[in-house]
Amino acid sequence: MSRMKNEHMNAMLQLKDEQQNAMLQLGSEHMKVMSQLKDEHMNPMSQLESEHKNAMLQLGHEHIKDMSQLKDKVATKDCELALKNQELQSKDQELSKIIQANTNLQSALEEAKFHLQAAQAGRLNVQGTNIRDEGYVSHTESWKKRIVQQCKADSLPVQVPHELSSIEVRIARALPMIRGMETERQMYRPTLEALTKLCVGVNVIQTTNTRFLEGTAPDFVFCLAEAIEAQDWAVYGILELKHKDEILNSNANLGQLANYLVKLAPLQPERTEFWGILSNLVTSTVLIMRKPTIPELPYLFQRFDNIRFGQAIHFIRSSTANDVDSYKVPHLLPFHACLGQYYQRWASSSKWMIAEFPLLCHDDNNATNAAKGVARMVVKVSIPNSNGERAKIHHLNELQNLRLITSAEPTAPDSIPKLVWDPMGDTMHCTPELIQFGITPVGRPISVGVFTNTAQFTSGM
Repeated sequence: MSRMKNEHMNAMLQLKDEQQNAMLQLGSEHMKVMSQLKDEHMNPMSQLESEHKNAMLQLGHEHIKDMSQLKDKVATKDCELALKNQELQSKDQELSKIIQANTNLQSALEEAKFHLQAAQAGRLNVQGTNIRDEGYVSHTESWKKRIVQQCKADSLPVQVPHELSSIEVRIARALPMIRGMETERQMYRPTLEALTKLCVGVNVIQTTNTRFLEGTAPDFVFCLAEAIEAQDWAVYGILELKHKDEILNSNANLGQLANYLVKLAPLQPERTEFWGILSNLVTSTVLIMRKPTIPELPYLFQRFDNIRFGQAIHFIRSSTANDVDSYKVPHLLPFHACLGQYYQRWASSSKWMIAEFPLLCHDDNNATNAAKGVARMVVKVSIPNSNGERAKIHHLNELQNLRLITSAEPTAPDSIPKLVWDPMGDTMHCTPELIQFGITPVGRPISVGVFTNTAQFTSGM
């Protein structure tokens, strides 16, 4: 038993040793296999990572190269576009010149057409007022001989900044609905009140039953704000009212309005365009008259029919605005151009206008403006086309008195007006159309208190 137990123990020990050896061998082989597998796995991963990096580097280089090429192409395109833009701008300028030349050519052709028609008609005198081979001509007959261009209502020249507000539109629309306007005479007062509200910045004057414009007496004239009464030189345009039951744009009415403009034109030689309106307060007809480039030919007319009264007011406001071309409006004042801009207008009448200007001919002792140090004088000018010969004689007498006072210097005191600008020189034996002169001091009343005795006063005067 003891021997069998020993043999069994030995066999168990031997088996355990073999088992341990087998486990160790198996572990060693497992580690070897794992190491081999790891090496086999890591090598492709390293190769893949290396290949990935190389690929990314190659893609980066290619991207940078492509971007550089694209940038060069974009820069080239930009240069080409800039050149094309310059070419287009140059072509636009050339096209604008061509369009302007074409417009000028069309205007010249249109005027030539009018002139040809006038030459073919051959019956209006230079002013276009009467037919050459006849005496008195009715408005209807004279209108038939006018050179007229019919224009569309929507082509009436107006400026957006001067359009009517909603309140002003209501005033214009309500005017013809006022009761009691059964005749033209009854239309005058409400119309004048409405025009005064709607046409700000101008002096709206009713001239019916007057001798204005050679006795033709249109219903209303729109004058410069400086004109205290209707003066030929200050008129922007004319409005003639007609009753709603009357044919507004009949030849007689058109001839009447054209006659007003024809009479006004010679009184404002600086203008080349004049306008007038026929209206029944609902619809209107606008006439624009232009002087021809050849003085011997008749005036040219543009006619705009079916103009709403509100649109006619818009036209009046656009035609009397401060930014209107100078050839379409009357000159502000009848003073000599060499005087420049006036400081302020002091007074005016039907015969005279007085304003303050910079002193043209003066010495250091003349009155100056203390604030600005600018020498000033008061200029008095006769109103052209409104003075009779008797009035001109009185104006010349006043000028002669000022010359006598000037010749008495230095006896005359400082408060006595001094003649400092006398463009007429020694003209006394004729009656020129326009008389004007400048005096100082400005704004200082004449005082006889500076004279110590009667002899000094007599000598000074």
